[in-house]
Amino acid sequence: DINECATNNGGCDPAAVCANTAGSFTCTCKPGYTGNGLTCTDNNECTNGTAKCATGTATCTNTPGSFTCTCNTGYQGDGLTCTDIDECPPINWQWSFLKNGFTSWVLDPPAVTGSDVGWKQQGNDLYYGNAAGTSFDTPGAKNQGNATGPMITFTNHPQHRLTFDLWMQTEPGSFDNLIVYVVVGGQPIAVWNKSQKAITMGAWQTITVMMPGYAGKQGQLRFYFDTIDAIGNTTAGVRINNIKLQGAGSPCDANATCTNTIGSYQCACTAGFTGDGKKCVAIGSAPTAPAQNCQDMQTYGSPAGTFWLATPAGPAQFYCEYGWARLSLDTFEGSPGGWTPAQLSACGAFGNMLGGANVAGAGAVYTQTYGSMPAHSQTRITASYFAIDTWDGEKAWLKVDGAVAWSQPFTQITTNNQCGATAYGEQSAYLQPITPHTAPKLTVQFGSDLNEPASNEAFGVDNVTVWVQ
Repeated sequence: DINECATNNGGCDPAAVCANTAGSFTCTCKPGYTGNGLTCTDNNECTNGTAKCATGTATCTNTPGSFTCTCNTGYQGDGLTCTDIDECPPINWQWSFLKNGFTSWVLDPPAVTGSDVGWKQQGNDLYYGNAAGTSFDTPGAKNQGNATGPMITFTNHPQHRLTFDLWMQTEPGSFDNLIVYVVVGGQPIAVWNKSQKAITMGAWQTITVMMPGYAGKQGQLRFYFDTIDAIGNTTAGVRINNIKLQGAGSPCDANATCTNTIGSYQCACTAGFTGDGKKCVAIGSAPTAPAQNCQDMQTYGSPAGTFWLATPAGPAQFYCEYGWARLSLDTFEGSPGGWTPAQLSACGAFGNMLGGANVAGAGAVYTQTYGSMPAHSQTRITASYFAIDTWDGEKAWLKVDGAVAWSQPFTQITTNNQCGATAYGEQSAYLQPITPHTAPKLTVQFGSDLNEPASNEAFGVDNVTVWVQ
């Protein structure tokens, strides 16, 4: 018998099996093909209904003589059965001192005898410094201390992400160092070191720390602060809040919420942040993310500081405090700021001022105009006004856009001479009127109803601050 199959597969199709028989042979198409064996055509199982891929959650791909089933993005499985992937791992552990308090934290006592400097509760923050919240200085001695939290059981994720809100006003670099440890089995392991990071002083920021290798372990978070030396410790210290630990599988930013959906997920920046959720930027922290006004920053819980605000001319930086945006602060120590005319003088213990003795008499008016302001509904102006020499009932005044916002009469006194005629003294008044204002420009003027030259009677102003809200 001649084995026809030994040569060129017996003339069968390459996708067929040649079987030798006594005096002949047969051609049979392989599984996944259709035909008479001499000609075989691939079956498309993905279209003829024989493939049993997971409906709606898997993709069927035809291959020569077969097919594959692959779960779609957002699903996991063998392709025949696919289940939704939860892209949003739950928060493993979180601690807000506002909501959770301080009772589960162990705070080291002050390192220096007789001092109250150390870790403590201040308001709703974990704070390192003195009881007044103004300094962490222990004169002539360095100081340090630990704040250790409760025991945490880590998830089984291979990597975890720790985030916490931090405010520091200390020396930069390696001095006044803050280190974050995870204490496992009594052994502290450093996971973050301020001396190796670029920290913005005097502003709240969210710190993110990636932590591999803690799956299934138990440990405690510890914040350790060390002044390193005994100098440069008179600033306001360290504040910490809103600590979160979660498995690092979330594709969203640390400052975003992750919501799982069927086959996908959604990221949304939390209040006080803006972005697409995968990347969130603190509102007011950059010209690309300006706040509308300082009241927004107050709503977000931001402390007093400098922030980017939207103005008609584009984003600009303003100092915000209690919802007010500061347009200017002029102390007149060597510079008149933007005031015209630019006339400064010294008045004894009162120091430098705008105007003053022998400078600002009858008809003198000092003006400054502000533009490119954030949206606002009112303005507040604070200043010290000085009546110098022979006032006899004339009025001092402050005008906002030409309208009197404050006025007060003065009558000469003969004590407290600091400048001008030695027979007369100087009087001062602290003013802080609040007036409605929405216009895009603001003009502020100081003047008086004096009717004699500056050599007889005069006025001056000092420490002028202009705010809008």
